Amino acid sequence: MLLTNYNLYSFDKLNYRPKALTDAVFISKGKVFRDVDRTNTYRYLSELRTFKYPDIKYTENDDSTLSTDIFLTPLKKFSLGFSTEVTQSNIQTLGLAINPSLMIRNIFRGAETLQISAIGSIGSSKDAANNSSKQFFDINEIGADLKLTIPRFFSPFNTERIVPKYMSPSTRISLSTTSQTNIGLDKQTFNGILSYNWHPTPKVTNRLDIFNVQYIRNLNIDRYFDVYSTSYNSLNQIAKDVNYDDLDYIDTDGNLLIGFSRIFTFISIY
Repeated sequence: MLLTNYNLYSFDKLNYRPKALTDAVFISKGKVFRDVDRTNTYRYLSELRTFKYPDIKYTENDDSTLSTDIFLTPLKKFSLGFSTEVTQSNIQTLGLAINPSLMIRNIFRGAETLQISAIGSIGSSKDAANNSSKQFFDINEIGADLKLTIPRFFSPFNTERIVPKYMSPSTRISLSTTSQTNIGLDKQTFNGILSYNWHPTPKVTNRLDIFNVQYIRNLNIDRYFDVYSTSYNSLNQIAKDVNYDDLDYIDTDGNLLIGFSRIFTFISIY
């Protein structure tokens, strides 16, 4: 395929839009040779995560000019990943997690990558481990994450004058959800992120979130102070220090009723 200043050759059908490849090349016809152009081309092509490490070769012509050949070997379109994890903490006696993932390269023929990952975990709280009447694995979490990376700014406007391509601009779109059961403090979360990323220098990375939305739905919220007794004790002590005496919220011993400690949290903050 012939383009201005570039010739593209492929053993089989070219599965990439030509501009997706030429945008990654900083070497162009008529420019004075600069090694930094080759370095930037290496870096940009590698960051696409679509090709093996590129091979760039220069050939001297009879008229003292240089011709450049760039050889690209595509990685497999699909790749699977799988990891496992064993954890232990002050809440969990034992935790087991599995994380399968699927990477799809060049999904829209523009060197985009789509990563789909999931998480599934189970755990045993210390309370369950010490109580034979309870189910041993009483903590669980399941979730899924979808992340699309576009090797340019996804925008209706031309942003190259603001963020030139040598800064490796990219757009990331992420959607995720999780559902968690954790010693009675169950919750569901939903996240959506659209962000721009670029590298003004090799040591600096900038990120601009166009939007970052998170929705958390807490379940069994009345059990919070049953689980986190330290928080309850702190609020209870504050109530005593201020001589809080509303009989609707305290028991006969002058202690906050656990069911109303959540209300008193806002009172103490105010």
